[in-house]
Amino acid sequence: MFKQGHLGVSMLVFGPVGYALVARGLPELAAITGLVMAWFTMLPDIDHRLPIVEHRGPTHSLLFAALIGGESAGQSGQASKRWWGPSGEYHWRRLASVSAR
Repeated sequence: MFKQGHLGVSMLVFGPVGYALVARGLPELAAITGLVMAWFTMLPDIDHRLPIVEHRGPTHSLLFAALIGGESAGQSGQASKRWWGPSGEYHWRRLASVSAR
């Protein structure tokens, strides 16, 4: 698959995820998620650089995609707790409300 194919599959997968995030009022997180997915678009072709892995082998499987997606989601969840806090409220909104008083 060429780069356009990888990008197309990423966009197809991101569509429902991005919609759900925007619908929940998290458009910034949707944008960040989309950028990260676009950044990792060509990750399955890392097998070109690994001599022990056959091209279009395990890195082009649904299991690999699920593992990478799950790990990315877990790391994003941890990062979002640091940035948005456990309540989901943006830190900058908290700062804006404090400075407006």
